[in-house]
Amino acid sequence: MVKETVSQAKSRSTKLFGILGALGLVVLGLSAIYVTLLLSDRLRTYHNTTDVADLDGDGDLDALIAGKRQATIWWNDGQGSFSRSNQRFRYSDRHALAVGDFNGDGYPDIFAGAYSAAHRVWFNQGDGTFR
Repeated sequence: MVKETVSQAKSRSTKLFGILGALGLVVLGLSAIYVTLLLSDRLRTYHNTTDVADLDGDGDLDALIAGKRQATIWWNDGQGSFSRSNQRFRYSDRHALAVGDFNGDGYPDIFAGAYSAAHRVWFNQGDGTFR
């Protein structure tokens, strides 16, 4: 059994927060449905988001991971392991993404919208492919 003094624990905690701060990682929001990370370096800031939905109709939640100009689906195998889809969803850095059934067919679609740019919708074909 290892004994640790309070000052040693504080020192270790301070080092950990210093390392996280140096990496520039700030967690802005976290919920079961939506995760937002703000990753920043000295020159640029990128907003990455994750939205979860059953995108392939197999009963488990898949993840749509969005970066600055492209999003990718990660398929859930039902056991909590994910594999990357070969589908890419490209948009401008002014767009934000949302997942929802935008055409009423019962399948979650992907929407990219921006205040000052045209929107895009990728419609789910029911099997996890989008057009």
